Amino acid sequence: ERRGSHTLAQVVAYKVDYLFSSFPSTKALSLALMTFALVFSSACLLSMFGELDFVDAMWEATAGVGLDWTFIADGSDTDSQGPPTTPLKTIAVLTNIGGLVITTLLLGIVSDAVATYLHSLRKGSSAVVEKNHTLILGWSPKLLPIVE
Repeated sequence: ERRGSHTLAQVVAYKVDYLFSSFPSTKALSLALMTFALVFSSACLLSMFGELDFVDAMWEATAGVGLDWTFIADGSDTDSQGPPTTPLKTIAVLTNIGGLVITTLLLGIVSDAVATYLHSLRKGSSAVVEKNHTLILGWSPKLLPIVE
């Protein structure tokens, strides 16, 4: 294709692919940004629909992202005397689901890092610190009498 014929979505997808494949820290940074966005948006909604000020709503949202299930039970509105309202319960459930997704992504990143490290060990790219040994390249059963 010609250079100018790409859509904006294709260009953005290419740039995101390039970032994730070129810079290993991009995964962790994007996860941190997603966490902050979830906490911030949940705190904004909690302060709008609940009786909490923004700072208390940030703390409640942070607890909700961390899978504090009492966050749902009390509606994240500890100053209120009545039962939690439906919008507060909805915000609490969505915040907990977002926290589950973020936790799952974190586990995936850690698992991928461990798998990459183990793969590099299997490839033999680590340093050899042995001394006084013989290295045999091209092993076959015919070499067994020589080794013994």
